[in-house]
Amino acid sequence: RWSAIKKKYFPRPDRTDQTDRTSENLKDKWRNLRKSYTV
Repeated sequence: RWSAIKKKYFPRPDRTDQTDRTSENLKDKWRNLRKSYTV
């Protein structure tokens, strides 16, 4: 179920974007995943 939500709301970024991820970006990502799961 998580993988379906992740694919739908958070499409995979380009490889160049992955190198720019910070811990803050990852926190935002997981916060948004939790929100979409509880709605």
